[in-house]
Amino acid sequence: VLYEYPEGHVFSDVENSGSATYLLVNGRVRVFQHDTMLDATLSVHEVCAGEVFNILALVENLTVPTTAVALEPCIALQIPRDSIEKLQSSSPR
Repeated sequence: VLYEYPEGHVFSDVENSGSATYLLVNGRVRVFQHDTMLDATLSVHEVCAGEVFNILALVENLTVPTTAVALEPCIALQIPRDSIEKLQSSSPR
């Protein structure tokens, strides 16, 4: 499903990696990681239209040490983890 997200929307963070991955259709998303050795937050990647992000959210109960935040209003296709699980169980191997 396509959703519009406002600037500053947090897709995932260290406390909540989420339960969906996203295909960014329009806008920009910044991925940050907190470095405990430096006690600093570092920019890891800028996601642009056409890129998929938050992929590790598809792995249940996985803690991801990153935060993904919309840098501007965005449109993204949200792909929930349970949709992937249903697809896997219904597809022949």
